[in-house]
Amino acid sequence: SRAVEKKEGQNANTMINKANSSGKCIFKELSCKNICFSALIDTGCDLCLIRDDILKELGKVELNNEKQCLVGICNSELNTLGSFVTQVEVDGILLDITFHVTSRDDIQYSAVIGNSVLKQADLIVSENFVEFRPKVKDNANERVIDKTSTITEDTVENKKPDIELLQVDLDEFV
Repeated sequence: SRAVEKKEGQNANTMINKANSSGKCIFKELSCKNICFSALIDTGCDLCLIRDDILKELGKVELNNEKQCLVGICNSELNTLGSFVTQVEVDGILLDITFHVTSRDDIQYSAVIGNSVLKQADLIVSENFVEFRPKVKDNANERVIDKTSTITEDTVENKKPDIELLQVDLDEFV
């Protein structure tokens, strides 16, 4: 793997590859309670964060006492003020997000969407693009073979005698 050089400055969360310095932060527009704001997509962050000034724009929101002490780059600490759950629209889908509230001075972004949303939505990420998609429900009885067909465990059991006969024929042929 290539060496990665950390550049600190205006954006301490950006890692720039020496061979390709086109690394960029990716943002998404979120809508919550008829308020639109931009959020940094940070797949390395476990939680979703929102600044207290954005929280005030959302109107009446009751914070619980779930305060967190988050540790970041160079062991810097960020203490949250509490958290709340709200419904957010992004890319045409609705997500129930637990936002942990930070002071305006603690983060430069209105909000940060971390990987905790992956329980509800799939995240497609490329160099210059990110898209949330509805989570595909996994049926425990199905195994995807390719994009156009699936096979169930019942089908496998029904075909077992045929498979055994083919194996006998193959063994005799070889």
